[in-house]
Amino acid sequence: MNAACRSFGKSVIGAIAFFANIVFYREAGYFDDSAEEKPLLHTWSLGVEEQFYIFFPIILFVVLRYWPRRRGPIVAALAAISLVLCVFVTPRAPDAAFYLIP
Repeated sequence: MNAACRSFGKSVIGAIAFFANIVFYREAGYFDDSAEEKPLLHTWSLGVEEQFYIFFPIILFVVLRYWPRRRGPIVAALAAISLVLCVFVTPRAPDAAFYLIP
């Protein structure tokens, strides 16, 4: 099996299993195939969205279950941490900032 078929297979599995963004992040780089050779590249954003919709409700459930009176500050802190990660990661690791959740 050639490299193109293997790469496409990884893309399909990543799209089905909700982690296409991680697959494309690991393949990103200077020597990577061009976007025209990745027919499922658009699924990276679906991976981020699906991961958010899976993990954020779990986090909210845990916060509401164990710290209901502190839910506002905790959610605000999570938003602030995400913003800080975005600001600091983008210039240092632009591929990670583009493909991953923070």
